[in-house]
Amino acid sequence: MVHENCGVIGFFSLNGHNVIPYVIDSLRALQHRGQEAWGFAVPSKPPYKSLGLVSTSRNFKSIVRKYNSHAAIGHVRYSTFGKSNLENAQPLKIKDLCIAHNGTIANVEELSNMVGGCTFSPQTMTDTLLAAQRLMMHLEKNDNMIQAMQVLKEEMIGSFCFTLLTDDGSVYAVRDTRGFRPLVLGYIEETNTYMISSESCAIDTVDGKLLGDIQPGELLKISSKGIERQQFSTSEYHSHCAFEFTYFAHPSSTIEGVNVYEARKKMGHYLAKKYPVKDADVVIPVPDSARPAALGYAEEYE
Repeated sequence: MVHENCGVIGFFSLNGHNVIPYVIDSLRALQHRGQEAWGFAVPSKPPYKSLGLVSTSRNFKSIVRKYNSHAAIGHVRYSTFGKSNLENAQPLKIKDLCIAHNGTIANVEELSNMVGGCTFSPQTMTDTLLAAQRLMMHLEKNDNMIQAMQVLKEEMIGSFCFTLLTDDGSVYAVRDTRGFRPLVLGYIEETNTYMISSESCAIDTVDGKLLGDIQPGELLKISSKGIERQQFSTSEYHSHCAFEFTYFAHPSSTIEGVNVYEARKKMGHYLAKKYPVKDADVVIPVPDSARPAALGYAEEYE
């Protein structure tokens, strides 16, 4: 099984609505992106984290009461670096900053040396933790998130989508310069709540409206002032993870204006044209995410 993906979310209600029910429902909707652990964070409290699936928890009512908050970030995990244990589950908290990450940072040893690598072990070192500690170092020098990200992105090699939460209740979304992983913005009109998610299927789950994509190299901040959008980096090229449209993403999601189900179905049509089997009796999808492609392949022979 490929373990190179995670799911991140973020919420901020301008009406002060408790967003934790949204967090739980949206993380359940993103469960296909990570099944090792899940968790969320609210301002000024340690993150809540649990191993396994969201659906295995049975104390949702007490969780909603205890972590009542108008702002939160969340995460479902497949591990890339670091052991799959509760300590490495996300969000992680470094001082007054919580972070949830979807992506893979390749130069972890180099980053480790920048933050004092001798304090880490193979069990405790994760690419997310290193990025968070390095980001915090830049913020302590100059309390400016956009400038900190401008420096950090030069120090990291790889892809990243971050949702960040500060103890003052501000929620941030950050997407890498090439836009390798998807990240979208939504809005729940009923509670005047903005939402960040790895996929639009989570927005649909909480009756929200998809507003569009977080752009590559963009930093988005949501606070009591509303939404602020800034570009911390630009690139001539836009990269995409090939697995998103073929395997990872939920078929109901829309990524950069393209519906995943329709994209897979079109792939099936193209595959049938390139590799026709005129005397085939049945087309069988393997794995289950290939069903739309199998349908598209079969439609070429109707």
